[in-house]
Amino acid sequence: MATVEVTSWAEFVEAAGTSGADVVLPENAVWDMNEIQPHFNQNLSISCDSITGNGTEIKNLHITGYIGISGTAVTGLKMTNILADGSGGGSDVYKKGLIYGSGFPVLDQCVFSGIAGGGYYYMLACPGNRNITLQYCAFNLDMQGGNGVQYEGYHKMKASRVFLSLPTMSGTVRLANHSDTGTNMNNEYVINAPLASSVAFDANPSCTLRGNLQNVTSIHFDSSADVSVYNAEDAPNASVSGNSAARLIGVTDEQMKSAAYLQSIGFVIAGA
Repeated sequence: MATVEVTSWAEFVEAAGTSGADVVLPENAVWDMNEIQPHFNQNLSISCDSITGNGTEIKNLHITGYIGISGTAVTGLKMTNILADGSGGGSDVYKKGLIYGSGFPVLDQCVFSGIAGGGYYYMLACPGNRNITLQYCAFNLDMQGGNGVQYEGYHKMKASRVFLSLPTMSGTVRLANHSDTGTNMNNEYVINAPLASSVAFDANPSCTLRGNLQNVTSIHFDSSADVSVYNAEDAPNASVSGNSAARLIGVTDEQMKSAAYLQSIGFVIAGA
């Protein structure tokens, strides 16, 4: 199918759901959904071949379903100030993910921010062996649901930033790949989960972890690759376990800001 250049939200929704389409958005446009469609009471289904976002920002999307991405390569798309206050995918637990992936989608240089209500269990979800690949992306999400984990499925995340609020989660914050397959590398995690008791941080080499983790007593780390660090002042009660526990090093806030110190303990600094 030929390239489809879209100039409006309605055109985008139609083209994004068209198999085989290569969808191109305008450069650096801003679509304010409060003005265009204040309530999008359904799923946003993306199943085209590719989306070139060109820096277009879709802001204030009020959605009651999930953002479903099936096999699409998405580049340079921004979705900011999302309000997701429905029930996600209903009874399908994987579709409780605000972003639901299938068919090996790829997200590159994308931005997602917003609030998801109690109907959403995951930030990202992907059932079975259907990897989501993410690179150079940023997530800033307030997940109000206290059930389930931070993300599920099989993920490969590289050079991305995850800022996540989990105000009611009392169990394990899972920042590892499901079954610990694949590898997440060179990511920054800022996790505010004041009630959480543990963190699963496996398969996260060359990553940093900080945030409000005051009640975390255990961080599990299995990684055969490079050293990662966590802010021990943010998680003062935590101990590290796992086959690679020695590679996850607790540091102070000041040390985490010092490239020279991090290099001295074996943390790989990009470009060094």
